[in-house]
Amino acid sequence: MDGKYPFHIKPEPWLIYNEKHNYTRGLFFMDGEEWLHFRRIMNKLLLKGDLSWIENSCDVASDLILSRVMPYSKSNSEFPNLESELYKWSMDVIVSILLGANIYSQSHKVLEPLVEKLASTVHLIF
Repeated sequence: MDGKYPFHIKPEPWLIYNEKHNYTRGLFFMDGEEWLHFRRIMNKLLLKGDLSWIENSCDVASDLILSRVMPYSKSNSEFPNLESELYKWSMDVIVSILLGANIYSQSHKVLEPLVEKLASTVHLIF
């Protein structure tokens, strides 16, 4: 249990990168009162509005992973690496939310190699 303030594990490669390039961590890696301050700002945006835009973006990403995985379930082919697929799916969700479901649906073929590279890089970090 986190208590009033969460404590986030900070991956060492991210800490080194942030220090080298003088970047801050962002909400997911903030702790203490700093986290609470920015979380209250985000709460206003996320808890009191229509969140269908997030749901739509998640649907796009879910459709993509199903299109990649379902053919294997219907054949005798070797199933893809589920861990890698879930990393790809999580990056699809994030990019779809950032761009919007409609734009990501239309451009995911062009973005797919970049999202796959991002997913494999995040996978290496964690």
